[in-house]
Amino acid sequence: MMAGWRTRYHLMDNNIVLSEDSKYIVVVVKEVTTAERILEYIFNASDLGMRVNVHHYLIDLTRSHNDESVARIFFMVNKDMLKNLRVDRTARVAFLVCQDDHSRDFLETVLRNAGFAVRLFYTLEAAVHFLVDSNAETRQCSIGGVMNVYSYHYEYTWEQLYYAVSALACSELSLKERLSNAISSRIYRLFAEDIRAKLPQEIAERITRLEVQLTKEETYQKTIEKMEDEEIQNIIKELVRLFSITARGFTVN
Repeated sequence: MMAGWRTRYHLMDNNIVLSEDSKYIVVVVKEVTTAERILEYIFNASDLGMRVNVHHYLIDLTRSHNDESVARIFFMVNKDMLKNLRVDRTARVAFLVCQDDHSRDFLETVLRNAGFAVRLFYTLEAAVHFLVDSNAETRQCSIGGVMNVYSYHYEYTWEQLYYAVSALACSELSLKERLSNAISSRIYRLFAEDIRAKLPQEIAERITRLEVQLTKEETYQKTIEKMEDEEIQNIIKELVRLFSITARGFTVN
């Protein structure tokens, strides 16, 4: 895959190269990544992109794994990246990941919310197509391979999940208090039947399962208060996953 490419940079055992057709830059990562290492790859790839006037990037993460917390990723994107002039804000980025690797979902979500044209892909062909075809994204939702027309209910769901996950990531409260606030201020609104009825099946079913977990006692607060730490963490992970699925499903070119 790397043979014949004319420009090659090295980051330890990782590579940053210009593709043979000069249409995109490839970053191959072969290590467990922290926020600091991710920033280093982004800065070096952006430097090369600016030099050769190429603004499309393929980041191969199939031999790597994320080892950073949700909170650190959130701050990395919204503070470290947005204020740094070395970051190519015009970039179009395709992350290539393994089919069962969801450790990058939140990174993609936060980058997209910050205004970056970023997508996760499981195949090289799809990733390259996204980079070289300017019409690769359309104003539609894609959940489980089924295309759905963009709707108010979908955007509303995304909005509630966004604010809930942001609060979970940034608050200084305990996990139980964060989760309780997120559910009682935002997530409970998604339990309304008229909202779920207008959503793609996978999202609606996940919200239903979440509601069942959170309504075992008289109130959400009492249910959460009786939960063990592992249960709290699993629900927070599910909220992040649900948000990632929702954000990936709705794309605007």
